[in-house]
Amino acid sequence: MIKTREDIVSEIEIATKLISDSWERYEEAEQYTLKTGQGQGTRATYYEWFKKDKEEQNAIIQKLKNELIEYDHNPFAYQEKQRRRLEVEQHRYLVTCDRIEESRKRISKFQGCISANGLFNTVGLKTDGTVVVVGCNKNGQCKTKSWRNIVAISSGWGVTVGLKADGTVVAVWLNNYGQCNTENWRDIVNIYATREPDAVLGRKADDTFVAVGRNETIRQDIRDIFDSCALKADDAVVAFGHKTVEWRNIVAVSKGGTQIVGLKIDGSVITVGDNSSGQCNTKNWSNIVTISAGTSHTVGLKADGSVIAVGLNTKGQCNTENWKDIVAISAGNSHTVGLKSDGTVVAVGSNCSGQCDTMDWRNIGPVPEEKIQSMNWRAQGLCQYCGGIISGFFFKKCKSCG
Repeated sequence: MIKTREDIVSEIEIATKLISDSWERYEEAEQYTLKTGQGQGTRATYYEWFKKDKEEQNAIIQKLKNELIEYDHNPFAYQEKQRRRLEVEQHRYLVTCDRIEESRKRISKFQGCISANGLFNTVGLKTDGTVVVVGCNKNGQCKTKSWRNIVAISSGWGVTVGLKADGTVVAVWLNNYGQCNTENWRDIVNIYATREPDAVLGRKADDTFVAVGRNETIRQDIRDIFDSCALKADDAVVAFGHKTVEWRNIVAVSKGGTQIVGLKIDGSVITVGDNSSGQCNTKNWSNIVTISAGTSHTVGLKADGSVIAVGLNTKGQCNTENWKDIVAISAGNSHTVGLKSDGTVVAVGSNCSGQCDTMDWRNIGPVPEEKIQSMNWRAQGLCQYCGGIISGFFFKKCKSCG
């Protein structure tokens, strides 16, 4: 959109108000820390956040004031410059979206091969269809040794789930809310264990959904389900147990302990919720192809196979800066795991229950197509013609390609 003078003035007013709002939030936080007896260090941290916000908004205001001077000097020249800039930005945006989509397609087969969403454990799918688990086994969440012919896995705070090649689902753990009662499920093509509430959801071949566990009622106007979140047909985000977030152009979502994270079509990331540990500081992220939200940290996988993380890092759960060749990620309560292209798994963060003991894991990844093909079934994959997502029985083509 080409800016008018009124648009520029309005943007200056908005930025000025944001500074005022930020100061009010700082004063509220200071009063809270004084009331609760928190130390000077906490108040200093809040002030640093305010100062950073103020510096960013002041820079925006100065830029807008310069634009206003330019507009007043020659409105026609300013608008023509805006028009050319928008054309360049639109072209760059479309190129970026295409590049990110290609990268997402390349790693899509690795999704559902690793999960750290369970409380203090990590689950991995091996290429032979078996499942390995490390970490806390207090309620039987690691009892997957007998599982066979598994094509996808998922885990939540109250369950570990496996999708079998025949479309049935197996689940272990406490089952205090019935979240393991999947024995009667049929024709399932993908599974999702929510972090909160304790529930398991299954996507059927006809694109309908089934659910068991706590608050198992699931609305049928959703297009896809991710980590404790769903995308509606209009791209609005539904976080289970929380209100709908009206986002647009979202291709993936993830819900952490108190934050909701959305991956946009251009590889940027939007986050809302509690930011007390910096878990929402994703504004400058780019080239992201998949995301995962932990309890108080947020992780993103970049198109080049590197990993970025923000938020609480008291256990080292954000120390992913040296990771390379990663094709899938998962953020847990206080640890983070990454699946490498060679089938090994790296992990950082708390290892209080052995949830980071993945150094001996090998051959973690999707079950080879020929193994699933022999059973006339496949989980979610890619159309061999257009590269689009397909799911259900072993189809070679998506619906669009016939």
